[in-house]
Amino acid sequence: MLKEYLQVSTGDLHAAANRMRLAIENQHKNISSMISSEQLRIPHDLRLPIFSRLVNKISHFALKKMRNEFDKVSRATQTSPLPACTGTFRTTMGLPCAHMIQQRLEEKAALTLQDVHPHWWIVGREEPVPLVQVREGEEELMQQKWDNLGAQIGSLPVSQRGALLQNFSETIQAQIRGIQNPVVGKRTKGRPRGAGNRTTSSTQREPSQFEIVERALKASRCGLCNEAGHNRRTCKNGVSARRCGLCNEAGHNRRTCKN
Repeated sequence: MLKEYLQVSTGDLHAAANRMRLAIENQHKNISSMISSEQLRIPHDLRLPIFSRLVNKISHFALKKMRNEFDKVSRATQTSPLPACTGTFRTTMGLPCAHMIQQRLEEKAALTLQDVHPHWWIVGREEPVPLVQVREGEEELMQQKWDNLGAQIGSLPVSQRGALLQNFSETIQAQIRGIQNPVVGKRTKGRPRGAGNRTTSSTQREPSQFEIVERALKASRCGLCNEAGHNRRTCKNGVSARRCGLCNEAGHNRRTCKN
């Protein structure tokens, strides 16, 4: 439930505290509205004489669990009676078990509120103190402690009171270092560099043999003499390999062409 309110793991402490407080307040409101609704509406299958003193006083969940135990008693016969009571249901759920319900049916008595653990009560239980009242109580307690401290200081000699006031003044005027949020690294798009799970596989088609040869020839042919194995910078043919752009003869270019 808290994770639904926090949503992200990169928030600071202040944001996390606010969202947790909001979650608690909303949960308290939902429980209060649910209790109000259960006090007004009771399903028909739970309106049994043995539950007459519990209707509108305990939760529907508890009544349904007790209804299941009541059904076990109804299905029990002399040939197939209830198994021996282990006390597990009573201990773990805090509700009357089938054996206790059978005993009350034989006595023609109804179950009481004392037979149910207070956890399931919706009437008569102590309501939680609102957060506003808790804060007001803390402020009153702090003011009371401060008044008691002032009375104790007033009973001290003048020299001791001066020393205490000096210490208080230095403590109040001291610069308190502010708490800063931790630096959170931002995640970039894509796989990070140096990741161990980075793969070199690709869905591109592998080149055929003649494509490999053509790429090798294109990559190693000279732009002057058109021979393989070198380029323009390492060409040893020099000027003799150059051809004129006007007469297409070797040995000169457009600027030095005499034709």
